[in-house]
Amino acid sequence: MFKKPVTDLVKLSQILGKDLFLTQASGGNTSIKMDGEQMIIKQSGGWLGEMTETIGWGVAHHAQLAEEIKSLTPLEETSYAELVQKCTVSPHLKISLESGLHALLPNPCVAHVHSVAGQFLGLLPEKERASVLETVVTKETHVLVAPPTVPGFELTQSVERLSFKKNRPHLVILENHGLAWGGESVDELLMRIHSFEKILRERFGLKDFFPPSVESTENENWHRVHFPSWPRCEFDTRPLIGDFVGHFDTSNFIQESPRSALIKESSPRLLEGHAQVLFAHAVVSTLAQEHRCFRPLPPRIIHTIREQELYKPKNGS
Repeated sequence: MFKKPVTDLVKLSQILGKDLFLTQASGGNTSIKMDGEQMIIKQSGGWLGEMTETIGWGVAHHAQLAEEIKSLTPLEETSYAELVQKCTVSPHLKISLESGLHALLPNPCVAHVHSVAGQFLGLLPEKERASVLETVVTKETHVLVAPPTVPGFELTQSVERLSFKKNRPHLVILENHGLAWGGESVDELLMRIHSFEKILRERFGLKDFFPPSVESTENENWHRVHFPSWPRCEFDTRPLIGDFVGHFDTSNFIQESPRSALIKESSPRLLEGHAQVLFAHAVVSTLAQEHRCFRPLPPRIIHTIREQELYKPKNGS
């Protein structure tokens, strides 16, 4: 029962997780609904590109999760976390905080990615965004837009208010966050994502943005992350995406110039994750300033993410 769905989930996760323009650090998650009741989904805190057939995923009751989400109130963030855990088949395992998002999408296969192109697309004015979408998604794809929210319960509630369509592939644009794709199979999903990304990366000139250079400094645990080869770089420290808020604050981040920042971190694993998140934020920030559509996260969302421990990156898998 499990072998084929797990093999498919690993294939999907590894392909998406090894593309820096799609996922950074432990961001993004994937799932496959095995039947009308259960789904396999990424484990909380894991990195998509490192998922294997035995590591990085768990099983949850998606039908129960989708139904009980409707009864939660806006003030029940803790109850949502408890509900996700209650619906997990293996009680000792923590599955993705975005499990509600996966349960609510009606498609068998779901991929939530922190696409750099998708994050920038979400910042464009509505008419311009609609014009771009006409060139990158098929007419059968049902496109929906969710406003900026706190990841987890608030995002799930926002998605629950959307109107999905049966037997249609879906693309949900999560503003200041990323994209959620829903389709019938892994191969179909990968085809749609590849086509979308290929066109938008060319349109937005993303091939010019190479991964950052990371260097040690004379100050213990401080590292310089910079973008020396980019043709242009003007990243802004006002948070555009939730991951930037979760990874950085004034205690571990200093912007040196429009092209470089100092990051304090002793763990090589967390440093790698920090650098990847800074990369995504710097690209989106630079493009948004060029196109005059820089729209940072609302202060309330920034404050909530910074105050909640569950949104902060953890060392390990």
